Order: sequence, then structure tokens, then C-alpha cells
Amino acid sequence: MRSNHNYLQLATAIAVSCSLILSACQLRDQSVEAKYANGGKNSTELNKPSNGRAVLTPEMEKNKIDVTTLESYKTNLAPLFDKLTESSGVSWNGIAKLKTWLIGAMDLKHLPVKHIAGADSAEDIPISRQSIYEIWIDSSAVEDYSDREKASLILHETLTSIYLMRGFKNLELCNLAMAADRNNEDCRARAKEADIALVADEMKSLNEESTSLANKTMDAHKKRIEQARLKAKFKNRHTPLKQEDYENIVTVKNYIEKHGDKLTYKALMNKMGENDFDLRVFSIKLKDTEDLSDTP
Repeated sequence: MRSNHNYLQLATAIAVSCSLILSACQLRDQSVEAKYANGGKNSTELNKPSNGRAVLTPEMEKNKIDVTTLESYKTNLAPLFDKLTESSGVSWNGIAKLKTWLIGAMDLKHLPVKHIAGADSAEDIPISRQSIYEIWIDSSAVEDYSDREKASLILHETLTSIYLMRGFKNLELCNLAMAADRNNEDCRARAKEADIALVADEMKSLNEESTSLANKTMDAHKKRIEQARLKAKFKNRHTPLKQEDYENIVTVKNYIEKHGDKLTYKALMNKMGENDFDLRVFSIKLKDTEDLSDTP
């Protein structure tokens, strides 16, 4: 009898425990469902970047646009870009579409991916942001812009996109840019060789700086911080722009707008080189007919 009594007590305890666990799981599921329902403020937590790309919600997908179809682009930028394309053999329309453009009324302070560049209004209202593979523009912040002002913003973002390509390894840049020509194995072969040399140079530099740091006399805690900073420096290529970077971009943008249709490709390349632009993408002959922005 005692054995049966103990068994009943144990069975009751197990049943109660299971009931509590099940209730807790149901409550947790309801809590999670409520947290992310209706595209709530925390819904971006579900959209973690995939290989650096933002995972877009259905609402964000509606804001994707081919920037070359905008009237401000066609009227103010296309004629110049067509001329540069003709003289260089590199499609500037293709370069403009290397990243995914998202234009719509949106809160740029809460993006589903870390941004590394952006422009604000005089009142510090976010107008645009760029992540590694995306360009985000809040249409409500520029609704009073003229077509020429909108074109100037598009030009600024296109130049910023080119400037940020410094964060890509050669093979990554090749894979991005050659989306229009998947059979260009020569490009990929050269990119792999260049990356091997690049990594070797970086490892040499890292070892030299690490040795120098190891020989310094400083507080052990500070030294550990410096060592972590040093490793991060070589690990993360896609770093946020600094003030001097923005000044370089604005200098080139103003140069383009000043010279207009009198601008030559050679003069532009010289000006971009003087202002620390990454010019590797111009060595790849982009086509003009492909939508490259969604290619992995």
C-alpha cells in the first residue's frame, strides 16, 4: 500500500510539473507572438543580417526600387552617366544598382542591419543610411526636395556606395560586380590571387604591430584592450565612415555637379583617386542591362 501511495504521489508530481512546463511554454509562445505581431518595434530582431545583407520584412520589400527608373535620375543623372559609360566602357547605371535601394517612409533609426554611412538634415533628421549591401532613403524626409535636389542625393549615395567598396575583398567585389557576367572566371581567378597577397600583407602588418605592442610597457588591462582593437582592425573591413571620408565624397560630388556634361572620365578618375575612392570596380566592365542589386 505504501508503495502504491508513493507511486501516486510521484505520478501527481510529474503531472503537475508537466502542466506547469506546458503552461510556461504556451505563455512564452504567446509572448513571442505578441512581441513580433503586426510588424512591431521589436520585429526587426527577427531580421538578422544574412552574410551582411539585411533580411527584409514584407513591408520593407515594398520599398525596393530600381533607382535608374526615378524621374530625378533619368532627367539629371542619366545623361551624364551615359556619357561616362560611353567613354569608359563601364556602366554607371550598373554601378548605381550594385546595392539594393529602399526608398519609402521609414524610421532610419531602427534598421534591421547596422549602418556604416548616412546623411542627416540640418535638423539632424536622418535622410539616408547605407549598410554593406543596401541604401535606405526616408522619402518623407525629402518629399519637399526638387528633382535636382533628389538627383544630388542619389549621386551622393552612389558615390558613397563606391567609396564603401573598400570594405570588400577582391573576390567579394568581383562576385558582386560580375553578377551580370557569371562566366567571367578570369576576374575571379585574378581576385583570388589578389586576396592571397592581400591577406599575406595584412598578416605581416598584424604581426609587426602585435610585436610592437607586446614590447610596450603599459598597464596589462590597457594592453589587452589594444590587442583586441588590433585584431578587430584586421577582422572588420566594413567600418563606419569618418568625417574626412564624408568630406572626400562631398568634394567629388561637388566636382561632378560643377562640371556637368563637360566632365571627362579621366578627370573624374583623377579626382576620385585624389580623394581616396576605391577604384577597383571600374576595372570590371559592368553591363547595363542587368539588375544586380539582389544577386548574392
